[in-house]
Amino acid sequence: MLGLDVHKDPHKLQILLSTAKQHLTTIRNSPSPEPSPTSPAHLAFDPHLARLLTCSVPLRILDIPHIIDTWDSLTRFLDDWVEIGKLSSAQNLATWEGPSKVIHAVPHQPIFELTFYDGLLVLHDFMPSWVVERFFLETMGIRYNILSQAIRERWKGDDGPPFAEMERHFTKVITPQLQSHWNNVPRRRRSLAKLLLPWHKLYDLVVEMTGRLDTTDETGLILRQIPNAVLSWRLADIREVIFSGFQLDLYTSEERAFAYLFSAQTIEKHISCLEQLSGVVPAGTPTKMEINFNVQYLTALQLISMALFSVVTRLMSFEPQRLELNFIRRYKWAFLPEYDSIATRDAACPEFSSFLPACKEILDDIYFSPSDNIRLARKILSDLIMQPSHTNYWYSERIKFIRDTIRACDSLDALPSTTAGIRAFDRLLLWDPTLNHPWFPTLSSQGADKRRRQPARPNVG
Repeated sequence: MLGLDVHKDPHKLQILLSTAKQHLTTIRNSPSPEPSPTSPAHLAFDPHLARLLTCSVPLRILDIPHIIDTWDSLTRFLDDWVEIGKLSSAQNLATWEGPSKVIHAVPHQPIFELTFYDGLLVLHDFMPSWVVERFFLETMGIRYNILSQAIRERWKGDDGPPFAEMERHFTKVITPQLQSHWNNVPRRRRSLAKLLLPWHKLYDLVVEMTGRLDTTDETGLILRQIPNAVLSWRLADIREVIFSGFQLDLYTSEERAFAYLFSAQTIEKHISCLEQLSGVVPAGTPTKMEINFNVQYLTALQLISMALFSVVTRLMSFEPQRLELNFIRRYKWAFLPEYDSIATRDAACPEFSSFLPACKEILDDIYFSPSDNIRLARKILSDLIMQPSHTNYWYSERIKFIRDTIRACDSLDALPSTTAGIRAFDRLLLWDPTLNHPWFPTLSSQGADKRRRQPARPNVG
């Protein structure tokens, strides 16, 4: 099975997987007896295997997993190979974007990466430029050959449009981004953070390109949306980097307020991009329906983020110097020196200078209600579940995640109904991604937040 080319022998792969699963079921149903403590069977595995490596740090003695855990790992291994067989024929970017919240095992993730792109061809059949064609079709609902012809006809200048450079940029950002979704959460977060600069360079390129076009006619209105198409992908990555910080428990109690504010600001810009794109995408197309879905979904996330931003401000010390040092450390990926040489301004750069004024503004807003935000978000998410299926391979997993977010809203229903009640609010907020939602806390009936002074984990993203 491991030696097969999944693109050439999909049928044989399924036969081997079916046979392997049958054998695994037989082994589970007829377990071997546990060897006695003195049995030589224990010599089959050396727990001190790491001593064969040249290493200057203390070596960890490896623990032999329980046999049930071993069979469970093999089951997940085979299940992932089933996914590989199905994905090998998935000729769209959306399907390859989805697995980050679905696939269990990571040890053989290079297999997933190579299935998509082997360094020469995409999906064993297409040149790397194929991802550019799919990007415009799935993001704007228009074929790249039609778009490129319209650009040539409206180009102002002696030199031609920079298609080769643009296609090269697209390949360098989209391919590693799709491959990053097969990493575990920490590696995926680091990969996405590193791709934010290349995405901004691509955004700068298309902004400059569209600025040299005659966009006065109806087709020109479509061409003007190319930068928003690129920006929408970058904003989605920024949102993922922010929210995965909660999933990894990176933020201290004083950092959570800015993280939720920054996520709300990023989502607002993303919604604006999608709404502008929606105006040029043909009605009734999968792209149009996907945009409408995402606008509603993002609106719910923004409502939740603003509600939590308003509530967690009570946990802050409001020591500007300390807050700014934490800010610089946490968001260093947004302030790389390479950004200084790019003409187009970063559309989603975090700004600490606006943070404290935003805290004051929301606490002084007598009309803002955290609990109303949560309830409205819950209604929007519930309506999304009731919509007819229009998506793809990951539809059931997407709906499951929405249901999990609805449960998070239910747990936050008792947030204060007014900003006046925020300062007196003493319910315990618990962030535990292993038990609750990966991005949002739950409310406990206990007293004030016991994690007020808890430091973040040492890894900084």
